[in-house]
Amino acid sequence: MEQLEQQQLAAAKKNEKRHFEDDEEDQQVAALKLLKSQAEERVAMLTEEDAETNFDEELEKVKLEILQQRAVALREQEDRLGGMVAQLQLNKAKELSEIDEKQRAINDLKANLIDDLNERGVMSDIEAEQCLDQHRAQQEKLTRKLDNEKDKQEKMLKKKLADRLQSREKTLLDSYEDRLKEVLDKSSNKIAAKLRKAAIMHKRSVAIEEFKTRMEKEISQSLEELRREHNIKKTKLTQELELRFVASLVQQGKLKRSELKESLKLLLPGKSDKQLEELINTLHDNTQEVDEDEHDL
Repeated sequence: MEQLEQQQLAAAKKNEKRHFEDDEEDQQVAALKLLKSQAEERVAMLTEEDAETNFDEELEKVKLEILQQRAVALREQEDRLGGMVAQLQLNKAKELSEIDEKQRAINDLKANLIDDLNERGVMSDIEAEQCLDQHRAQQEKLTRKLDNEKDKQEKMLKKKLADRLQSREKTLLDSYEDRLKEVLDKSSNKIAAKLRKAAIMHKRSVAIEEFKTRMEKEISQSLEELRREHNIKKTKLTQELELRFVASLVQQGKLKRSELKESLKLLLPGKSDKQLEELINTLHDNTQEVDEDEHDL
């Protein structure tokens, strides 16, 4: 169920990004049409002499209207993206809270079991210390492995995003070059052509700056998400290792299921009987794995 929820969230995030890209392209086309119509209307209303004297003023009006239109569209995009990111962060925070709670219970149970084994003479102080040292060594080995994996994934992601940035920037520049060429080829009025060229060049500069800012934000969010996913994976795998260690202690102490449940009730007062039974079943499953490992040895 948890995996399905993560897949659904990932799919939703991917679809939202695709919609943003489609929206951006639609906005560029719409803005170009607006620019063209505004330029034609203004030039049509000007005489040749007026066009020469009022060129800068008319150009600034066109620029201002386009910038205002884009600002509204970008705010709408930011609102949609902000809502999606907030929901993702809320889900991740909830998951991390549950993981942390479980980790605290495992740590307490581990300490209590070691004390119990020591008091009952099942395990001496030296044996307990050796057991803990071996467990810590396994944890450190797992941590190094996962951190190396994360470093490799970050490098691959950075390269992928950099290539994507370069490709999309080139596509954006090429599209403006094509539009500029089309406008100049179709324009017979020099003043109109000059006005359109200046407006398109200005719009291109604004679009490139906005694109780079958006991509930098996307890269930052992607890296942050990768690190967050890594931390969750690392914590879960560490907990699996901890559970196997606790299971080995349960096995050595020959604790009854009822005794284990009473200990867990004290450590996890907020958990229902069903949740405690699930945790006990997990410990017993890991106990069986310990048996198999010892048999293999």
